[in-house]
Order: sequence, then C-alpha cells, then structure tokens
Amino acid sequence: VLVLVLLATLWATFRIGITSSAAGDTAALSANDRSRWSTVAALVHHGTYVIDEVIIQTDPRTKQRSRDKKWYTIDLVRHKGHDGREHYYSSKPTLLPTLLAGEYWLLHKVTGWDIRNNPVLVIRSLLLLVNLPLFLILVLIGISWSRRYCTTGWARVFAAAVITWGTFLLTFSNTLNNHLVAAVSVGLAMETYLRFTSSPARPLCLACAGGLTAAFAAANELPALSFLFGLGFLFGNRSWRMLVLGYIPAAVLVGVAFFGTNWIAHGTIIP
Repeated sequence: VLVLVLLATLWATFRIGITSSAAGDTAALSANDRSRWSTVAALVHHGTYVIDEVIIQTDPRTKQRSRDKKWYTIDLVRHKGHDGREHYYSSKPTLLPTLLAGEYWLLHKVTGWDIRNNPVLVIRSLLLLVNLPLFLILVLIGISWSRRYCTTGWARVFAAAVITWGTFLLTFSNTLNNHLVAAVSVGLAMETYLRFTSSPARPLCLACAGGLTAAFAAANELPALSFLFGLGFLFGNRSWRMLVLGYIPAAVLVGVAFFGTNWIAHGTIIP
C-alpha cells in the first residue's frame, strides 16, 4: 500500500513539474484552466474579476489590441460591468478562483513571482501547493477506509490501487480544475459523517465540517448538490439538532460565499 501511495505521489509531482502548453510558454493546458487562471491574475494584479487586461495584450507602439495566446480562453462571458462598460469575465464559478487568488497573492508577496511574466513557474508552483496536497488528502482518506472496512490484506491493496491509480483524479492532478477539489470535499464530508456515527466526542464540530465540505463539493460540481442534501438527510436522521445547529449553517456559509463572489463579479447571483 505504501509503495502504491509513494509511486502515485511521485508521478503526480513529476507531471506537475513538466506541465506545459504545446508552445511551452505557459503551464495552463486548455481554455478550461486558462479561464480560472485569468481570474486569479486579474484579482491579484487588478483587483477585479474583469479579465480584459489579462487576456488582451496592447502593443505599446501601435496601441493595437490583440488576443494574448498564453491567456485567451473561450470559457468567458462578456457583459456590462460596474462601470457600465462591456468587459470580459471568466464563465467559471467565482468561488474557487477567489480562494486560489488568496494563495497566489501570498506567493507573489513572498517571492515576487508574477504569473503574467512567468506563468510556467508560478502555475506549476501553485499546482504543487494546491493539487498535490488535495490528491494526498483523498488518498489518505481512501487508505483509512480500506483499513477500517476491508477484511483481508488483498482487499486493502486493491482498494489502495483503485484510489491511487484507478481514477481520473491522478490525471487531473497537473491542471487547475474543479473535479479534484470536489472529490476531496466529498471524501472529507463522508469521513466526517462516518466519525459522526461512531460515538463522536464533538458532534457539533463534525456536523459543521460535514455541511461545510459537502456544500463546497456542490459549489465545485453541481451534481454534488444531491450529495449535499443526501448527506444532510443522513445527519438529520441521526440528530435533527446537529443538522439545524451545525450542518445547515455551515452549508449556508459556503452558499453565501459562492453567490456573494458571483454577485461581486457579475452583479447577479445567477452563475
């Protein structure tokens, strides 16, 4: 089991370390992640969700504007901003890029690295700081489940092989995406419920953690909305008090952040 985990970790690290576009000028791989990275860059360097200055480059001599091949994405929308003028925005949900912008802001302040000038170095560094720990958290949760519920050694090895090498999450580890984040959130939410059902010492904390992580999964993967309500039903079936005092308020907090950042970005709560 340890060998499987170690090999998967090394492989994920290696893939992040060599992540590069076909042109080699950025570590963003597609329109999907460029859209999110554009928001991250715009928030930190321009203080706005408007991505015009990121995806459009201006020739200093001719003043002509053209698409920046490193940044331009088809995953965008155009509408009037708070200044009454038309602007480009990422079409991706705003909560995840907002959180990542906070991490990039800290990295930028500490190292001075600028994602606009060196998108290969900065994006790879952020992926190592974000995706790799997330992948490891999910792996460790899966391994702990195999130890608790598998009755034979071979079953535990098989479960470890599936969680480390048997899903697309390892594939997604070298690009900024919502799938890995949502999967980890689901794993954490399930773990809180399993602990909640086994005579927990702090049931309110576990209920809050369950609501928080289940709602964050739904914020990143819309189909996980059914998981949010399903897990809430299970918590409520155990304790309506913990559902009302812990699970629901924590889930509402994520909802406020999700719709609030969308309102700040687009002037509407509709994604």
